[in-house]
Parts: sequence; C-alpha cells; structure tokens
Amino acid sequence: MRIGIDIDGVLTNYENFIKAYGTKYSYENNISMQELDFTQYDEKKAFHWTKEQYRDFWTKYLLWYATKYLARENASEVLQILKNEGHKIYIITARNNEELPDDKKEQMKQIVKQWLEENHILYDQLIFSGESKLSVCMENKIEIMVDDSPFVLEEVGRCIPVICFDAEYNKNIKGMERIHSWYELLNKIHDFDNTK
Repeated sequence: MRIGIDIDGVLTNYENFIKAYGTKYSYENNISMQELDFTQYDEKKAFHWTKEQYRDFWTKYLLWYATKYLARENASEVLQILKNEGHKIYIITARNNEELPDDKKEQMKQIVKQWLEENHILYDQLIFSGESKLSVCMENKIEIMVDDSPFVLEEVGRCIPVICFDAEYNKNIKGMERIHSWYELLNKIHDFDNTK
C-alpha cells in the first residue's frame, strides 16, 4: 500500500511544541496569555499574535524545531515494520511553504532530509507539497494519508481515506479515523489493508 505521512503533527508532536514554545515566546515578550485558543490551527489566532510577532517567533524557533525537535515515540520502529511488510512510505510535507523566503527553501529541504536520517525515519520518497497535498496524493497514487492539518484532512479526505493524528486544533473535523500514537496507526493501517 502507498501511505502518505505528514511531518509536522504526525512525525513530530507539533501541538506540544507550539504550546510549550508559543507560551514561552508570549511570556518573554509580555504578550497576554489570558485567552489562548488551542483549538486554532493558526498560531497567530491561537496566541493572538500580530504578523510581526508570528514572524519573530518562527525566526527564533524554526531552525531549532526543524533540526533538534525529536520525532514522536515509536515513529521510526513503526515505519520500519510497515516497510518490512512491503508498504511504500511517502513523506509529504508543506515545510517548503510560502512563509519561507526563497533563499531558505533549499536549505529547508536539506534540513528535512538530515532530520529524517538522524531520527531513523525510513521512506521511499520525500515530497515538498506547497499549498495542496491533494494533487500530490493523486499524482503518487497515495492510498491513505496520515495528517493533522484540518485543511489537509478535509481536502484530501474528499478523495482518499485519511487518518487523523489527534490534536486539539483538529477536533472539529468529523467522520474520520483518529489516532494518538504510532502503534495505533500501525493497527489502523493493518485494519485498512485487510478490508481492501
């Protein structure tokens, strides 16, 4: 089976990172934390940051997050099991998105490749998708996509099965399989494979 895997929120615990470092940034910059809203996927809305504060946060933390923040527990070993079973793993990420300056996009590609290697993440193909993952999934004949982004879950879920890595910011997306750990994902993949 061809399995699409997102990085931020699936291979990493993006929700925990944003909560920990977003609140740290807000504290250090005297930004009120009275009405934080972690049901928002957009950090600007979750923390009530201005565009400048949002850019400042990522200027401060993007390189550290992209190089040092570890993969989720058991991600590497579950991907090893899936590869051993003959599944094809496609890492599909929007890491190279429009928020990055052009001169940083190639650097980010190299950072992602190195991070995947350092975290022992096995894959068959790494794809930087930009805005829409649906076209990438269709072009690569992805049979199931694992993501956390509300936008991606809804967009891709209209055409192929999706598995949602549960987070506070995607709770309002209904009607799809939810997981909380990598071994739970393995079980869902086996269930899905057995019904084909």
